[in-house]
Amino acid sequence: KPEKPGQPIIKEIGSRNVTAWWSASGNDMNSAIISYKLYIKHCTDTKQVKSWEVGPDIFEKTALDLSPYTCYKAFVVAENAVGPSDPSLESDEFFTLEEAPSEVPYNLHSANQTSTEIFMAWEAPPSGTLNGVLTGYLIKYGLNKNNLTSVNITDPLATVRHLQTCLPSR
Repeated sequence: KPEKPGQPIIKEIGSRNVTAWWSASGNDMNSAIISYKLYIKHCTDTKQVKSWEVGPDIFEKTALDLSPYTCYKAFVVAENAVGPSDPSLESDEFFTLEEAPSEVPYNLHSANQTSTEIFMAWEAPPSGTLNGVLTGYLIKYGLNKNNLTSVNITDPLATVRHLQTCLPSR
């Protein structure tokens, strides 16, 4: 079986993809390399492993379908007619980039405080859907959707003040 390939180097990181580069196996042990496999595994749940195969002369691969804001490590295996090599050294740990939450807050409650204030409360989206660090909420309000005012809120218990008093329609 061939010698193990070089340790993968992470070149580009996206929210759901990563590109890794590695050096070829130093010795194919008299049987030509037929493929390389890039493996990406979770840092904490090492049973969750995905793999991508490339040809014998390709030393770079973009791994797709990863999860946002997740810690991963990568390693590579070379294969020839005799079998697979030992795994390369693992890459340094890396995090995919963040994305906006994939679910919205829920249990929204609101109550008028005064004619120009409204109290709002809600629960954060489930932690598994945050896709990063939750830094706040964007509340938009107005009399019509083409003319909204935006407020950034960090606390899920908020009082929005200085609302325009709604006038009855004529």
